[in-house]
Amino acid sequence: MMKNYFFTVALILLLISTPALAMKVGVYDNPPMVFVEDGEARGFFIDILEYIADKEGWKVEYVYDSFPNLLEKLERGELDLVVDVAHTEERAEKFSFNKEAVFMNWGVIVGKEEINSILDLDGLKVAGVKRDVYAEELKELVDKFGVNCQILEIEGDYKDVMEEIVAGRADAGVVSRIYAPLYAENYGLRESEVIFGPVELRFAGKDEAVLERIDKHLIALKSDPNSIYYQSLDRWLGHKVEVIPSWVYYTLAALFAVLMAALGLNAYLGRVVGKRTEEIKRNEEFLQGNLQCNTGRHKRS
Repeated sequence: MMKNYFFTVALILLLISTPALAMKVGVYDNPPMVFVEDGEARGFFIDILEYIADKEGWKVEYVYDSFPNLLEKLERGELDLVVDVAHTEERAEKFSFNKEAVFMNWGVIVGKEEINSILDLDGLKVAGVKRDVYAEELKELVDKFGVNCQILEIEGDYKDVMEEIVAGRADAGVVSRIYAPLYAENYGLRESEVIFGPVELRFAGKDEAVLERIDKHLIALKSDPNSIYYQSLDRWLGHKVEVIPSWVYYTLAALFAVLMAALGLNAYLGRVVGKRTEEIKRNEEFLQGNLQCNTGRHKRS
């Protein structure tokens, strides 16, 4: 009996003395998902992380920097977690991600003038955040469509993209579909109908156990309509940004993949046709040369 008592006391003391998990978490300016105001990290992702950290007993230290710099710090192992990161296959080769999507997002074009299609970007300077998934996606799109536009890579965030347009150093910019309706009008810019690159926003980190705990809480929060997840969505997004159901996202992603495949096939067929046309032209020139040679030979005969 006495042994059990001492064992229980020892176990309690061990649990009490276990230090809280300390994490360095990267944050940047991408309101309302994440931003820093008066020295404090705020936003939708922060509300979710703070809730989970409180439940898990984690001690969080926020590290503020530009998005490209945060990815570099995460890659070097200087950070444990970065919030609000678009999941891509390329990034998944470098970083670990939690599996449950926090939010669905995609890229849009904004500018001073009306832009209705990718073709309208021909001859323009388009600003985009360096290493941003939507800026990278736009590079591929304009290449596939044969659009001659200059992509200006900005060492900053979406607000810097819009400031480049306002300052006249860029004609248009690429930002997220969340950021555009909330802030484009404040800069006197128009949100275009050009959308592309649907992605899932998640947490990126280096500790699989931490990411698994985040997933467990996210699944529970998203299944409860009264949870902090939906309270925070309403607080930061309200009716300005539509919350897209998962099936719509996957349908959009499938259609986008079909479009890219069609563009790729079209480009391939264009190259094949061009090659065949050159071959036919060379054959015609060869035959015409032989015909003229033979004609000249007959005349001499």
